[in-house]
Amino acid sequence: MTSSRAFPAYRYGNMPGGALLLVGLMGGTLKEIPEKYLQASPLSHVGSHCPPTLQIFDDNDFIIDASHGRRLHQTLCEKGVTSVYIEDPQTVHGFDQNFGFSRRISPSAQAATFEIERFLTLLGQQAG
Repeated sequence: MTSSRAFPAYRYGNMPGGALLLVGLMGGTLKEIPEKYLQASPLSHVGSHCPPTLQIFDDNDFIIDASHGRRLHQTLCEKGVTSVYIEDPQTVHGFDQNFGFSRRISPSAQAATFEIERFLTLLGQQAG
C-alpha cells in the first residue's frame, strides 16, 4: 500500500498522528525529556546478557521503519549477541504482501513463518 502511496502521510509515522502518539505516550518531546527517551530505547539495554534475537522487517512498513531494526541488529552483533535480521522486499506491516489477501496465503507471511522455524531450529541445535 505504501508503494502506491495510499498512505504517504503515515510512512514511518507510527500510524496516523504518529509523532503525537509518541509524545503522549512518553509524556513529552525528545527535547523535553531526552533521558526518558533514552531509557525507552532498546539500544540502551543491549549487552552480552541479551538472548539470541530474530527480527523480521518489511521494507515498505508504514508503521515501523526497517532502519530501527538494522540499528538494533548492528548493536546486538557488536555486543556479541546472536542476531538474525531479515528484511522482506515489497511487503508491509504484518506481512500482507497483497492488500486484501489472507496472511495464511501471503508469500511474505509464509516466508516469515519459515524463517521463524529456521531460527528456532538453530537455537535448538545450539542448546543440544
